[in-house]
Amino acid sequence: MEEEVPGFYGESGKSVQATLSSLKMLDVGKWPIFSLCSEEELQLIRQACVFGSAGNEVLYTTVNDEIYSSRH
Repeated sequence: MEEEVPGFYGESGKSVQATLSSLKMLDVGKWPIFSLCSEEELQLIRQACVFGSAGNEVLYTTVNDEIYSSRH
């Protein structure tokens, strides 16, 4: 059974629905800051926001609803 993601409204004003399986496209491998994480930690990341002028800061949440931040 797929978990429903709450709807939101696109540019057209129509409600947009998605499922978590369609949103599973997080590729943290392209961000060097994630090289500091183990493979096990990377598998637990649900959402990530990389920022900073050099992409050296990150906030991320895990599938266990934990929140982490890092700056290097």
